[in-house]
Amino acid sequence: MTRLTIITGPDRGRTIEPADDGTPTVLGRQSSDIVLPDPAVSRRHAELCFDNGRWTVRDLGSSNGTFVNEQKVAEQLELASNDQIRCGTTVLLFESTQPSEQARKRYDSAASTPTDQGGETMVGSTSGSLVSKTSARRHRQAAQAGLAALNRSHGIKNLLQSLAGSREVLEQAFKTGDMDRARRGWQVLNSNLDQINRLVLDLLKLSHDRSPNLTDCDLNALLRQIVETARQQAVGKNILLGLQLDPDIESVALDADRIAEAVLNVILNAIDAVDPNKGNIAVATQADSPHNQVIIKVSDNGPGIEDTQVIFEPFHTTNLKKGTGLGLSIAKKIIEEHHGKIHVESTPGNGATFIIQLPTQPTPKAHTVSFRPEQGGAEESA
Repeated sequence: MTRLTIITGPDRGRTIEPADDGTPTVLGRQSSDIVLPDPAVSRRHAELCFDNGRWTVRDLGSSNGTFVNEQKVAEQLELASNDQIRCGTTVLLFESTQPSEQARKRYDSAASTPTDQGGETMVGSTSGSLVSKTSARRHRQAAQAGLAALNRSHGIKNLLQSLAGSREVLEQAFKTGDMDRARRGWQVLNSNLDQINRLVLDLLKLSHDRSPNLTDCDLNALLRQIVETARQQAVGKNILLGLQLDPDIESVALDADRIAEAVLNVILNAIDAVDPNKGNIAVATQADSPHNQVIIKVSDNGPGIEDTQVIFEPFHTTNLKKGTGLGLSIAKKIIEEHHGKIHVESTPGNGATFIIQLPTQPTPKAHTVSFRPEQGGAEESA
């Protein structure tokens, strides 16, 4: 017998028994097989299939990816009983009496791999018992995310109240046939749903460990793409966004998607910090061969930062409408997962400079990723 139980998400507690007749079962927001009413789930998100005595899952090109035990599914993956499948913010517990030799080997390998030299270090927990260093770190991250959410509970409550108000407006509009009023109510409802969706996804990113998928990447080309992504927001506020690339930088082993997310968060933070029509932001790369690292700098002429440590704490922002307040926290986490560092130099009233340091040690397992041709050393501005 095989069973899926939704343990988090809009349909929490629902149990599903997928067919084991070899017919693929599609999970998605608008699937004809298993519907997941989660705005973070794509219309056709993932596919389950039973073939040759084994259950597998694969992603169907979803917007937010499919994860098994918080590892992104890059190709078809065999499932083992008690695996957790995450689509958007919905997590499904997979339980099956079918044997799974390949998946069992995956579990045995993970269980036998020490995370520290000489075995996993044991540390004390708040309850007085001993737990592994990894478990303690995960508990600390989960507690940090929970405390951060609690600190923002008032803002979240306002979002939920706005959702309830929009629902009432829609109900009244439908009763009276007032479609103009219904459209206005839907716009407010949709906006608040997007904010809640971003908040939940960012909390998931913050609370889970994730090993980078390292590839040899043209860092300068990646930075050009990141700046182009942010340029629309800069132009909309009449903010100058400059880019200076060091032509001496060679390919760097990193997780391009994750580093792009981290650097984009830093740039968007700078765009929010500077004054419209007066803002000036400079993004630059720099090779630091003596220290086996590359440096990315994001400088702005905003008001500066008084406390350069608290800026990386979750929900530091005072305005939920500008974002979730987790952007810099997530950026710091991603960079540290790459064994890099991020810090900020600032004097109140004189802007701020965020400095990202990424190691360039050889990584034999990395493979090459190509971007658009890059013109080293070019400088651009919005």
